[in-house]
Amino acid sequence: MARIDRDAARLLVVGPSGRVLLTEWHDPARPDDWHWIPPGGAVEAGESAVEAAVRETFEETGLVVDPTAVTGPVHTADEPFSFGGLDFLSHETYVAVALDAPADAVEEDVVVISLEGLQGPEIGNCRGAAWWYADDLDAAGTAHAEGLTTAMRAAVATVAGGPSGAGR
Repeated sequence: MARIDRDAARLLVVGPSGRVLLTEWHDPARPDDWHWIPPGGAVEAGESAVEAAVRETFEETGLVVDPTAVTGPVHTADEPFSFGGLDFLSHETYVAVALDAPADAVEEDVVVISLEGLQGPEIGNCRGAAWWYADDLDAAGTAHAEGLTTAMRAAVATVAGGPSGAGR
């Protein structure tokens, strides 16, 4: 079977503590293999990477993001993956945004995440979201791709002290 090439964009939402919002997914063909990935997905015709990342973030988490507050790319990578028996090579562009939360917020977990915007084959294959430090994700070994924690560190460094743009 031929591999499918696709352009994709992922949004690294960085909280005040330096944790990054990730969603937990599995391939329906491998139901016991759960992994963490930032919100994002395929770039549609006529969309920029930022537009795709903002759209996908809303669909997958319910977060409204101001596209003008998004920075990057902070990382790019070619990442192979499979989903539902199909093999893909995803040309990933990672962009970043600071969470619109008070600077003294202790926990980003107060942000309400909604999976109601999931569509078609996404439904039932995402079981939630959590805030992660890159070091903790490295230790857990459950990142969707080898370069994810590198992208997370780049996002944190890029948005540190920057304007916020992801809202509830």
